[in-house]
Parts: sequence; structure tokens; C-alpha cells
Amino acid sequence: MDGLSSAASVIAVIQLTGSLVKLCGDYIQQVKDAKDEIFKLQQVVTDLAGVLSELKVLLQGPNGSRLSSSQTLDSPITKCYSTLATLELTIGPGKRKRVMRRLGRRALVWPLKRTEVERIISDLERYKSTFTVSLQIDQTAIITGMDLKQLPVVCGAEFDSYTNQHEEYCLPGTRTDILRQVMEWVRTPHGKCIFWLNGEAGTGKSTISRTVSKTLKEANLLGASFFFKRGEGDQGNAMKLFPTITSQLAKSIPQLIPGIQKAIHDNSDIAGVKNLLNRLLNGQGEKQKKQLVQEYQQVVGVIVILESPLSVISLSRLIGLPQRVFHLRLNQLHSVLSVPDDETLPVRLFHLSFREFLLDPETREKTDFWVDEKDMHYRLTTRCLLMCQNLRKNICGLPSDGTQRADINQQTIDHCLSPELQYSCRYWAHHLTQCTDLHDVMYDALSFLQRHFLHWVEAMNLLGVGSEVVGIINLLQTGVAGDNHDAISEFLYDAKRFILKNRQIADEAPLQIYCAGLVFAPRMAIIRGEFKSELPSWICQLPQVNERWSAELQALEGHTSWVHSVAFSPNGRLLASASDDKTVRLWDTASGALQQTLSTERMVTELESSQNGSHLSTNLGPLNLQSRCVNYISNSSKTNPEIFLQRRDWIALNRKPVLWLPPEARPSCSAVKANTIALGHWSGRISFIGFQS
Repeated sequence: MDGLSSAASVIAVIQLTGSLVKLCGDYIQQVKDAKDEIFKLQQVVTDLAGVLSELKVLLQGPNGSRLSSSQTLDSPITKCYSTLATLELTIGPGKRKRVMRRLGRRALVWPLKRTEVERIISDLERYKSTFTVSLQIDQTAIITGMDLKQLPVVCGAEFDSYTNQHEEYCLPGTRTDILRQVMEWVRTPHGKCIFWLNGEAGTGKSTISRTVSKTLKEANLLGASFFFKRGEGDQGNAMKLFPTITSQLAKSIPQLIPGIQKAIHDNSDIAGVKNLLNRLLNGQGEKQKKQLVQEYQQVVGVIVILESPLSVISLSRLIGLPQRVFHLRLNQLHSVLSVPDDETLPVRLFHLSFREFLLDPETREKTDFWVDEKDMHYRLTTRCLLMCQNLRKNICGLPSDGTQRADINQQTIDHCLSPELQYSCRYWAHHLTQCTDLHDVMYDALSFLQRHFLHWVEAMNLLGVGSEVVGIINLLQTGVAGDNHDAISEFLYDAKRFILKNRQIADEAPLQIYCAGLVFAPRMAIIRGEFKSELPSWICQLPQVNERWSAELQALEGHTSWVHSVAFSPNGRLLASASDDKTVRLWDTASGALQQTLSTERMVTELESSQNGSHLSTNLGPLNLQSRCVNYISNSSKTNPEIFLQRRDWIALNRKPVLWLPPEARPSCSAVKANTIALGHWSGRISFIGFQS
């Protein structure tokens, strides 16, 4: 039997099962006896219909005629149809009317004995088993035959991969409330589609997710899993998320395979996109073609390299093209782009393959619409810097220099900082560092920073992403490393010192960067000199300050009492501090951002990591850490012998006292990492002092 005739036979059986399910439903509602038997029979027929439906999809798929196992089902399908047809005659309307007349009854009577029902159920279960085995054999064959090269997957992204074998799971008896909530969501068939596990970095989201994945897999309920890892190539972004999830789903739910295979088959050649683009030039003269290509490259090119999608309105303002041009060009690309009718909603890519095609250097030979990625990053950098020229002091019109960010209405921020301006503030440096030639664009960046650095920092803190500023400066410093950019390097160094000193107050009250930031900056600081006009006019006498930046890199404030112990992570990116306020705090040393606060029953006066980094050893006992980012914490105060604290009032370098600490700067504890020493003070303050190598 060929694929089409097999499918036709299966369809006939499916139609018959539908009729029988309805008949059984009528009996269940009207008869008093044998309801359990009827219900069981109805359930078996329903299950059989489900298996047959999957078989039909498989037979009607692109591989239907090549499925060796399913093509041998001619006899079982015929016998199954005969059994069901006989059952329909037995319990159908004609039969039951004759029985009711003969017995002189008006009420509906179930015509089958228990033994007859059991025999029919046994036969149907046997047919279902035969069909299921055949289905699994052919689905496995399809999996084996699928061209997995067309699914660009990320190896090691699943929770139980070899690379994740040493990752932590929730310890027994911990995180019970949140685990219970997740499992209740899993078992609620009509619940929300998404369970969003939200929290600050370091609060254990990944550990909880791995534990849930493990539990679901053990219960055969896990479809797929994908764990992101920052800086781990494809695992650090979502480029291959959906292909990876699709590949895993094909293995865990074989019924999906025909649809997946069809999608791969239908979209196996990106030439469809090439033809779509090239058709846009049909019937156009050379001048019109050149203009069309230029406009498409401007419109589509920027969309495919954006770090975050923007609406047509925002794109128009950012790029400087009229909205009508965007609409005109995007209306012809609805098959590859999602263009909402609402102009305030973002334009998105349907398929990442469209982006990859446009940016692929080989595409240059296939179509005029090829996008030069480096050139597009340069253009977008220029447009972002131009957009950022709209920044100014107190852009939201706050009533006071001390206005807290928490008191500012989000609608006010969104009104004063448009989506395109928000995008420009956050991503201009990213696009800049992707350019081929950094020389000219770096000086454009310097010109922007010399005029708007404080305005930009204000905007970033208003947006709640002030902690990203240090990372952006680090990115820019990497871009100029080794090149002859002394002016840029000096400005970036000074800007970083300024931010490290004022990050916490800027996050709390953004306008304080013009007040406390400038007032207490060193007299010779570049930022103070460039922005002296921004000093508050209501301060008539400025305090005495240092001439230049001191050795103190940064002060972390948050503890409300004495700090007893501090410890760096081995990579120097995190710092743990323990205080009389009954908390252990974890800090990002690069930005000064608080990553996590761990509450304790009593004061922690000593901190030390276990060898495997799974917990902190304290004077109160082990403190379990449920997050990968805090598992690295270890006491490294003894790992660097070149820098140490001597008698609490001198810092020694290479065994020689080099820096005397005045009484107000003397610490209660210290920790050393590389060429930096962290000092914990009785006031609850933590400061850093760095030494040149």
C-alpha cells in the first residue's frame, strides 16, 4: 500500500472512532448501569484515535511513501476497521431501537455484556500497540535521516550536558517554596504559558532551573532546556536558541518530527530570500535600482544589527529617514520581518537566517542587497552619537538635585528619553567597537564625551542601567589599547575613576553627579575641568580636595555597621563582605554593584570559602550558596604576598611599608587580589586601593 492509500485507510478508521466516541457519550449520559465499562471503552477508542492521527500525519508527510514499517499496516488497519464497524452496528441507533422495541422499554439500554466489552477493549489495545510500535520505528528512522546540519544547535546548552556536569543543584530541603510553585505551574494544564523566574544576579535562578529540569526529566515531562552562559560563544546569546530547543524536542516528542522536517525542507535554501530581494529590482531603471538598494540597506541593514528591536517611528528618527520610506520598503518584506500595524511596536526578524544571509560575505556575489556589517556598525555609531547630542543636564526636569530615582515616575523618564535615545545611550559603544577603523570614530566619541559625559551618565542612571557605564568604559579602553590615542585614554581613565567613586550616589540620585560628583572630584581631574560650568551655582565655597585621584579606587557602601571580614573571588570580579549588621554582601568589583545580600541569624566575623566553592565557611558555620556566580567566592587575603596590611596603619608592598593610613582610613579587615587591596571599615564602608604593577 502506498503512502496516500495508507493515509486514506487511516482517515476512514479515525472517522469511525469519532462516531463511536459520540455514541459512547450518549450511553454514558442515559444508561444507569455499566457506566464504568462504557467510559473505559470510550477512553480506549479515544486513545486509539490519537495514535492513528499521529500515524496519518506521518503518512501524509514528505517521507510517507518511504516509511517501511507504516507501509506494512494494511492488514492491522483493515482488521481494526472491521472491529470498530461491528461495534458501531452493535451500539448504533438502529440496533438500540430494535432492542428497545423487543424489550418494550423506552429507556436506553447498553447492549453489550461485560465480557464482550473486555474482549473488544483487548482487541483495540492490541491494534493500538501495533500502530504505536510502527510509529516509533518510522519516527526513529526519520530522526536518523534528518539533516541535523540544517539545525544549527549549541552543544552543551542542555542542563545535563557533559560541560554542565559539575554545576550545582538545590540541596535537599532548600528552596522548597519556589520549587513547589514551579511544579504546581507545570502540573496546571490551563495555567500561564510562561513561568518567569525573576531575580537579581546571584540569587540562584540557574540552580533552581537546573533542579527543576532534572526533576522534570526524571518524570518524563521535560521537553527541552537551554542554559545561557555569558562569554561562552553561541551559549552566550540567543542566536541558536530555537534550533537547539527544536532539536531536543524532536528527540523527546517524536510526534513533532514530521512538522519539524517539513519546516526544514521548506526553508532549506535561503535562495528564497535572495529571489525575494532581487524581485524588488524588477522593472527598475539603473538610477532607481541604485536608490532602492541604498534605501533597503539603510532600512533593513540597521534592523538586522540592532542589539534591541525598535519601532518604525524610532528607527526613522534614529536613522534620519522619513517614516514613509520605512513603510514603503518594509511592506515588501513581511515574509521575513514582523512589522506591526501599531507604529510604536518594534519591528522584529522572523528568521535569523535572514540576518545571516544579508551579512554573509558570500551574499555579496548573489545580490546587491548585501549588507556590509562593519560599515553599518559605523553608520549606526555615528547616528547614535548624533542622537545623544540631545542629552542635557536634568533632562527630566526634576524639582531638586537630591530627587531620588525611586521617586521618579517611569512615564516621565520614557517621555523625556525616547526609545531611540535610550537605545543610543546604551549601545553606541557596542556599535563603535564593531567598526573596522576605530581611529576617526574614537575621536568622534571623545568629542561626544567631552561635551556630554555627565549628561550621558545621568541618562543611564535614570534608565536604571548606571552599572553598565563602567563596562562600556572598559570596552572603549580595550578598543584604544596599544594605539596612539593618549587623549582618549587619559579621558577614559579619568571618567572611570569618576564613575567608580560616584556610582552608588548616582544610582540613588542621578543629579548628584553634578553636585557631589564634581564638588569632591580632585582639583586636576579631567571631568571636573571639562564640566566646571555644571558645578552647582548655589555652592559659593568649594571644599578643599586632593589635587589628583588618590590610590583609593572605589568605596562600596551598604552595610549599616562595622565590616569584620572581606574576601575576593579568585578571578577578582566579586568581593564578599561580612558585617555586624548580620549580612554578608556580594559585590561586583568592576562596577561596584551589589550582587546579593545574604542574611544571617547573628554577626559574621570570619569568611572563608570551601575548597569546592559550594559554601562560605563562617564563624556561624557553613553558608550555602545557591548561585554559580557566588560559588567562586574564596578568601584570598593570603594569596598575594606582595601587598599586605602591616599593623593596620601601613600598607606594605614587597615587604616594605609604602602607604601610611590616617586614623579615619584604617580598616577593621582587609583582602588582597592581584595589585588591589580591599579595606573594610568599622563604619560599614569598603574601599579599594590599587597599585601599579
